[in-house]
Amino acid sequence: MVLLHGYGANAQDLAGLVPHLPADFTYASVQAPVSLGGGAYTWFELDVQRLAYSSMAAHDAVEDLWSWVASVKPNHSSVTLLGFSMGMAMATSLLRSRPDEFAAVVGLSGFAVDPERGEGIPEGYFKDDEVASSGVPLFWGATRRTRSFRLTMWSTPIGGPPPR
Repeated sequence: MVLLHGYGANAQDLAGLVPHLPADFTYASVQAPVSLGGGAYTWFELDVQRLAYSSMAAHDAVEDLWSWVASVKPNHSSVTLLGFSMGMAMATSLLRSRPDEFAAVVGLSGFAVDPERGEGIPEGYFKDDEVASSGVPLFWGATRRTRSFRLTMWSTPIGGPPPR
């Protein structure tokens, strides 16, 4: 299981979850590459006041992360992603760009990248139709009404809010 922290945190942020997760998994908590100073990191630039970001910057961060995931994936029977906040944006973007590569995705209090933000992501990069038909389990925890669901149950576009 790959743990992906949120904006302003670091790789140690999610390590406290590991004792509460299945013991038979192998865990890797990955450090975002962009330093904000003071031990804080981000996966891509984010204007926290306006919640603005460039979808192409997110794309580039996902491609960098995929390079690492692809290098360790052959050593494991499967890969599950768990992302918090901006880490959820990374986890869902990895799934959306490579639907056949992941066993499941857990998103905690985060968001999915809007492919049209900023200059936009190249058409076809996100394979949302393939994700929906793949049946890959996705847990999007965000509100009191949080629940598990499969992407095939979504009634809104993947960049929208979770179903209610």
